[in-house]
Amino acid sequence: MFHVMGKKICRVGEVGAGEAMKLTNAAMAHCSRLVYIEALQIAEAYGISEKTVNDVVTTSTGMSFSQKNHDRPDNHIKNHTLRHSPEMPSRFSKDLRYATSVGLKKLLSTPIIALGSQLAPDVYAKRWQRILDQSSAAETRSAKPVSQKEKA
Repeated sequence: MFHVMGKKICRVGEVGAGEAMKLTNAAMAHCSRLVYIEALQIAEAYGISEKTVNDVVTTSTGMSFSQKNHDRPDNHIKNHTLRHSPEMPSRFSKDLRYATSVGLKKLLSTPIIALGSQLAPDVYAKRWQRILDQSSAAETRSAKPVSQKEKA
């Protein structure tokens, strides 16, 4: 069954360790994505396009999976059935909340993950709204104008 969900299956420990590993991976991915989105604001404020950022960073120390695959969640949101739902950003970042909770059960201090869980819904909502607006504008521009003949 697991082979349907992923290419690599790893035994990481006893019962419950798999969930902890999934949350560890998700926390790292989400926190990296949040930094990527926030850093883009700096670049864009100086007139640097997202494409230029990605071209430069891909060969620099700021490169990460989130940066290299930035278009995956962006494209996902364009087609998701909940893309216009206000609850989507919160759902998308739920693993950060779960990771914080799992850490607390082991009396761990995870303030960066906890902060990410609080910031993520708003950061994602703003990013996705911008992407949906750009997508809508692109569709409007590419729509074929209807001639007077076709209207009749």
